[in-house]
Amino acid sequence: MRFHLARLDVVLILSLFLSSVALVAVGSRVPEKPAKEQVQKTLPMDRKSLEARIRENPSLRLRLQVASCGILLLWAGSIWGIFQTGLKIFRGDPVAVSLGEPAAPGWRLREILRLVLGVVLVSQWALLIKWGILLSTLLVDGVIIGAAGLLFLRRVRSAGKRVFDGSKAWASFRFGIMSYLTSLPFLLGLILLWGFLLSQFQYEPKPQPILTMVLNESRTPILGWLLFLVVVVGPVAEEMFFRGLLYGWLRVRIGVGRALILSALLFAGLHANLLAFLPIIGLGLLLGWVYERTGSLAVPIAVHLFHNGGMMILAFLAKSLLVPP
Repeated sequence: MRFHLARLDVVLILSLFLSSVALVAVGSRVPEKPAKEQVQKTLPMDRKSLEARIRENPSLRLRLQVASCGILLLWAGSIWGIFQTGLKIFRGDPVAVSLGEPAAPGWRLREILRLVLGVVLVSQWALLIKWGILLSTLLVDGVIIGAAGLLFLRRVRSAGKRVFDGSKAWASFRFGIMSYLTSLPFLLGLILLWGFLLSQFQYEPKPQPILTMVLNESRTPILGWLLFLVVVVGPVAEEMFFRGLLYGWLRVRIGVGRALILSALLFAGLHANLLAFLPIIGLGLLLGWVYERTGSLAVPIAVHLFHNGGMMILAFLAKSLLVPP
């Protein structure tokens, strides 16, 4: 297979090389700063202190009650989904019907690699110019959404298909959310199993940047931007790249099964979170499978939004419990 460098490829590679050299040069001249201490101290984790705080704060008690009802509803949906799946298996019916098929990719590996180079280049610029983590993340995700969106929409339109089939919208979204709820015990089992395995190697996880920012940040606009990035922008960018572009390209070359596994592995590797590596692989497999069965990229995006939204609700609830006002 012939592969030659176009002018855009040369420009991207040269820019990436120059920015890498500049980053190394700047980094070598800047002395290391001591790690910043946490802005806020957390409350003791003992049960009596937490119970006393909940009794003294009616608003916090109400939030806990609402969260408890939400968790019960999630588990009720999970049990119902498992029951329905088991019933289908018992009857010999197909576990999941196909509601659509992903669009055949009209993009090449070169275009995917160009997007990756562009993302790395923007990330390096962010380090050189010393943009904050929120602005850097917004710019990187913006590049992914813009470039992946153009490639994906170009293929869908050239194939004469609609971007989103409204006639199957309810069935597709219902299938996606129920698939997620049914998989909750499996994902929780992966979390417990992976945590146990890491504990056997005496691995001490570092605080996650997002959780640390939620616990330490008190400015409402910053927390609002963080919530928007994690719950909306991040899932859209990740699904457009990993499911829309990468999985769409892999499935026609190595088959659905291997494409699901490889895209999920790369999806987990991008997060660079050893503590959640195995659970993220499970989530990536689920999102890819949902996309494969519905053929609509909007469905895994919705499931990813739902998942990240739940994680952020738990993070803010932990902030209310552990961080003094």
